[in-house]
Amino acid sequence: MKTVVITIFLILSTLLDLRKKEVNISLCVGVALLGLIYEIFISKAELLSVILGIIPGIFLILTSMATNEEIGKGDAAILCTIGIYLGLKKSILVLIYALFMTVIIGGILLLIRKKNKKYKIPFVPFILCSYIALCI
Repeated sequence: MKTVVITIFLILSTLLDLRKKEVNISLCVGVALLGLIYEIFISKAELLSVILGIIPGIFLILTSMATNEEIGKGDAAILCTIGIYLGLKKSILVLIYALFMTVIIGGILLLIRKKNKKYKIPFVPFILCSYIALCI
């Protein structure tokens, strides 16, 4: 069930990020609350595990603040949300995979001169791809 919820959440968030370059925080909060309820009361996960899962998202929030939002806080909210479901290890893997993919695609775009260094690449699609790769 949680795989379906995360996948649908990431697909919807990806579409919004690609079209408007924004993240729906209300959707993040709703899915996060659903995740808290599911993980604690249904899945019987330890609260500490759920809390640790949001650490990569908090890292992105701090990075966002340190870089004048070169990485958006909405991207961090997405990572915090899925971190509730995934726990620390898988959440870190999703972040690492997403960053790696972003660097590769960004490098390709620079090399073929389709975009310049100032272009802001939507990050949520890379989170989605990373999550799918993690599930496979």
